[in-house]
Amino acid sequence: MGGDGTPEVAEFAPAELGAELQMSPHAAGRLIGDALDLRHRLPKLWGRILAGEVKPWIGRKTVEATRHLSREVTAAVDARISPWAHSLSWGRLEAIMEAAEIQVDPEGAAVAAEGASKAQGVWLKQSDDHGIKDIYIRTEAPNDIWFDASIERIADGLKALGDASDRDVRRGRAIGVLAQPQRALDLFDQAAALIADPAVSRGDEPSAAQPGEPGTTAGRPAARSDSRPPATLYVHLDQNSFTRDSSGMARFEGVGPVTIDQA
Repeated sequence: MGGDGTPEVAEFAPAELGAELQMSPHAAGRLIGDALDLRHRLPKLWGRILAGEVKPWIGRKTVEATRHLSREVTAAVDARISPWAHSLSWGRLEAIMEAAEIQVDPEGAAVAAEGASKAQGVWLKQSDDHGIKDIYIRTEAPNDIWFDASIERIADGLKALGDASDRDVRRGRAIGVLAQPQRALDLFDQAAALIADPAVSRGDEPSAAQPGEPGTTAGRPAARSDSRPPATLYVHLDQNSFTRDSSGMARFEGVGPVTIDQA
């Protein structure tokens, strides 16, 4: 019932334990599997749970996240997270586990990444709520980041052009703008022209400009692509990233640990 390296269990053990603990055989089977994984695959974490230093739910979630891993990789995870399991949030512990998996088994991590890349898609919820629908998107991190940035930029453009709605509402409306590429481009041009000449927002004639003056076209300010400052991307690289086999690991803020190929 546990992962790689755990002993076998008698067929009717879950039903007997479930009767004693007043739970279903399925729930009892999960409990047995988690206990076996902790004792045989995550002994350091198991010891801290027995000592009352780490909450049991942390151990069970760790088991769930590592059951598909080999015993060797799980041992590396155990060594990495057991000293911090009492003080770090689950999200940070999960990032440490992912990093350990990449470092100890880069080939397995690459296969897992390839499998995850095939589980992408966009799903629309069937039911609606007074004309409002939900969209679920699963995509690669770069697409996600570009999408979020575009939504934010459109929301800012709507505000500059007079939309007084809350930011979240404007981000929701930005989906409709982004779904029509020409409309999005027009909005970018209008917002950029407004920044170049605030008179445009009042419906006044734009400031006069001499023909051929830089930044103008036929007396109108030329649209600028974006007035925001450049962004800085911080990439944290493992020392193994600089070896010939490039089997190291990288971390991107907001993305977490990834393989070098993904980076």
